[in-house]
Amino acid sequence: MDELGLSDDNSAHIRLRTLLTDPAEENVPALVGHIKERLAEGHGEALFDVGIEDNGESMGFSKENWEFALERIGVACEELKADFKILMTRNVGGDAEVGPRDAKETGVSGKMILRQRPESVDNVIETRIAVVGNVDAGKSTMLGVLVKGGLDDGRGKARVNLFRHKHEIESGRTSSVGMEIMGFDSKSEIVVSNTAGRKLTWEEIGRRSVSTSPRLLW
Repeated sequence: MDELGLSDDNSAHIRLRTLLTDPAEENVPALVGHIKERLAEGHGEALFDVGIEDNGESMGFSKENWEFALERIGVACEELKADFKILMTRNVGGDAEVGPRDAKETGVSGKMILRQRPESVDNVIETRIAVVGNVDAGKSTMLGVLVKGGLDDGRGKARVNLFRHKHEIESGRTSSVGMEIMGFDSKSEIVVSNTAGRKLTWEEIGRRSVSTSPRLLW
């Protein structure tokens, strides 16, 4: 619709590449508006491609373009009280690098997640996930590792943290339905206690998070 000029929106359309790489100051408010719309559509979070056009074609970014775009996105996010985390990159290098799709892809690009900082606990994004499976499939062990932040020792240490009854500890099997919570801050980092051995309450996790996932165990 934008290319055909049939949209009801008569405002001038500025290409995303221009908003990300053109040093003109007037492009900053336009990028802020673009990101604000994306966050509103995603109810506080959005996946954002850097170096990729809306139609999936590469913008042909150099590393200098990439660095400038990240700096500009950071400025826009700060104005919107949001944060971003890079999920994957191509031809950039570093921990998030997944490599180009093929030998012809030489442009720099990446995918990030944008998250609005919640003004209160009521604005926290909540996702409920049910975990079901066969006996001894490893449901409790997997969730114990996820919500407690430590690996299993091979003898059921991780799942013991989720047991609620004496007979579960004795048998080593979960026999009741329970819930655990995971929290993530605006930069997608897991919310855990800064004090070793201390477990955060659900209220503390909710207060320090922008996204929570109460997980149903079986």
